[in-house]
Amino acid sequence: MAENKNEVLLSLVSDLSRRRKRIMKREMGLAPRPERAPGAPHEHKLFPPDILSQRGRGGAEGHRNGPPMARLRILSALLEMDAVSQSRLAVILSIRPQSLTELLGKMESEGLITRRQNDADRREVLVSITDAGREKLAAFEGERRDYAAAFFAPLSEEEKDQLAVLLGKLLENE
Repeated sequence: MAENKNEVLLSLVSDLSRRRKRIMKREMGLAPRPERAPGAPHEHKLFPPDILSQRGRGGAEGHRNGPPMARLRILSALLEMDAVSQSRLAVILSIRPQSLTELLGKMESEGLITRRQNDADRREVLVSITDAGREKLAAFEGERRDYAAAFFAPLSEEEKDQLAVLLGKLLENE
């Protein structure tokens, strides 16, 4: 139960962070990211540095600690669907079709997904997750669950309940 509560809290905090970013972009225009030296660590309170280092471009060899976040989003979406067209996946995930094609090519070569032509419409490419993709996603979820437990460990169960209520109120007011 406590594990689930940690997951819920981490999701709520992440949702609140995304909401804050949307509001900033809407009200102030596109705010440039603060400059950091190339290779400098990205400090973030919600996710450990090893998870954040997975973000960005490049193949798996460029990400020492696992897949980049875009790949995790793709795997998560594919887990929810049987087979989906590549163009629909691009729309669902708000990824440029060209970028998605590149990512899917790398993921296919790593055995995380499969692509095949739709028998009903040969112009359409269907994408599916493989068992290896499911395993990679499960491993990441396990790491995320462990991190959530460690992150919220200083809070009592009552404090976690209070935080969940407060974060829920903030998100309802969107």
